[in-house]
Amino acid sequence: MIEAVAKNCAWFRKERGFTLDALARRSGVSKGMLVEIEQQRTNPSIATLCRMANALNVGLGELLYQEPASARVTRHSRGEGKQFWETPAGSRALLIDAVRVRDVGGELWRWSLIPGEEYIGTAHREGTHEFLYVLRGVLIVEAAGEIAKCAAHESLRLLADGPHVYRNESSVACEFVMMVVEAI
Repeated sequence: MIEAVAKNCAWFRKERGFTLDALARRSGVSKGMLVEIEQQRTNPSIATLCRMANALNVGLGELLYQEPASARVTRHSRGEGKQFWETPAGSRALLIDAVRVRDVGGELWRWSLIPGEEYIGTAHREGTHEFLYVLRGVLIVEAAGEIAKCAAHESLRLLADGPHVYRNESSVACEFVMMVVEAI
């Protein structure tokens, strides 16, 4: 993943005519951190990647993927994707696929939250929506002072352009899939 992020960050930055200083100003990520990322010397946090994607006017998935699919139909096998986030206890987020169609970016994720763990999400670009479908357990989502519980085989839609939290307060692992739709 570090290699893909480095390559894509540099490519998008140069394609837009941004210097490292310009991208640092637009994203709020230090120039030093951007150099470390482009030289594959660090693994940036999710928050850093979100700020970079917003400044580059791309979806997060576009920073993470190595190359676009060349076939009309793309199949992903079980367990396939890019590990994006993981805790020592075993919670994790796996980016399965990402696509951009004209000015809309889409991402497909599979998440697992171990009992008692949470993920604190940073704001996406204005108007970004996340569609969540719980496969197992109970997911608690908090955004803009609202709290929603979503049990297995239920879904919810979240306006994700502000900070948000996914939490598992139950005694069993919570597994869910997420589709992110973002106007770019």
